[in-house]
Amino acid sequence: SSESMDRYIEYLKNQLIEIKKNLAKADRKLKAYDKEPVGFVSSSKSNGCIQYYFKERSDEDYKYVGSHPEKRMQEIVQYRYYKTVQKRLIKQKKAIEHFIRDYKENDVLDVYEKMSDARKRLVKPVVMPNEVFIADWYSEYEGNKNTHFVEGIYETEKGEKVRSKSEKIIADMLYKNGIPYQYECEVFLDDYQSVYPDFTILNVRTRQTILWEHLGLASNGEYASKNLAKINLYEKNEYELGKNLIITIESEATPLDVKMVEKKIMEYCL
Repeated sequence: SSESMDRYIEYLKNQLIEIKKNLAKADRKLKAYDKEPVGFVSSSKSNGCIQYYFKERSDEDYKYVGSHPEKRMQEIVQYRYYKTVQKRLIKQKKAIEHFIRDYKENDVLDVYEKMSDARKRLVKPVVMPNEVFIADWYSEYEGNKNTHFVEGIYETEKGEKVRSKSEKIIADMLYKNGIPYQYECEVFLDDYQSVYPDFTILNVRTRQTILWEHLGLASNGEYASKNLAKINLYEKNEYELGKNLIITIESEATPLDVKMVEKKIMEYCL
């Protein structure tokens, strides 16, 4: 899925940072040598003990050294270790950079999008175009399904009625940014339970469905307790805060932070 690939790209970017750090470290270690140590080191095992052998470049045969290698032997092996690590890190760095550079998120989708209308009629795409996916999503998540409360009194830019000014602010900001959403649609959880989140949102880029709950009476003990239980229920059903579940909170003393709403929209919904 697009969401999984986004996570993978982010993982690769983090790996690239670590590779660059380790490559810089290997470079520093190699530069610390005045010159490359020369010679060849070999080893064998006899009666459980490691035995070392050494050969100069001009020698034909290895000479037995014993179980305690000379300092220059250690330097040769260490130097060649750094050189090998350096080469592997450079190879990894290039591979990740090439993948990130060459990967195009919409490459498969573009195959269908660039077809003529006549050909599109003959094809069932592997990846649905955004407009088709959005239409299907709206048909799956129908809004205004919560019948437990009275109808809202604040009309949004989208033309629906919500019950608070804060909900109107959130709805209008989603609408302004062209983000598909539904107000109080029914979301089915495990064990045949259903909930009615304030907003059910589609991140078109990742094609992930996100729930948004606005807790407008956080200072009310009974209200807060009820909604904490609801959040716990969400998490048991794989809706995680900061991933596919958004929470905004306000009380009489602490009004809705509009800048925080905008930040959450930019971070999770676009």
